[in-house]
Amino acid sequence: MSQLLPDILLADHEQIKSHLEELSVLMSKDETFDHEILELFAKCKSWICAHSKAEELTIYELIEQNPDKGNSHMLSFIYEGYEEHDLISRLLTEMGQVEEEVTAPFRAKLKVMCNLILKHIETEEIDFLPQVRTVLSEQELLGLGTMYLRERDAILKKRSGFQRPASSIYSFSLNSH
Repeated sequence: MSQLLPDILLADHEQIKSHLEELSVLMSKDETFDHEILELFAKCKSWICAHSKAEELTIYELIEQNPDKGNSHMLSFIYEGYEEHDLISRLLTEMGQVEEEVTAPFRAKLKVMCNLILKHIETEEIDFLPQVRTVLSEQELLGLGTMYLRERDAILKKRSGFQRPASSIYSFSLNSH
């Protein structure tokens, strides 16, 4: 069954927030859980990278390349989104160099990164996705959902061997409506 892009993004946000909450709980314990933290961090990193890139390749690119589909506020959000995604990606790459021990600098970076991601998600859910629902047709949102799932799942498979299959893949043209 096909899904609308905003609904897929909201579900992914819940998955990412769940991973971040798990990380926060592990980090707050007095005991050392380095192995568990690093394992969950790797999973979280894969999801965040796949989500961000697929989002950029679908909805960000559509609005950016077709200004008539959005408005100046949406374009501003997209440009800020690219910057936030880039900053998060750089933090994830830097933090991914840790192999065995979770250090105090790693913990600090993780906390900052989590706060940035949560703020980005909140802004996207409150300001951006409702506008996306109003400026794009249901058919466009279904097609974008399919494209997003295909991109995200390919990235997840490449990064970690983990794949959550897209519910339905069909041909879609951004110019179809």
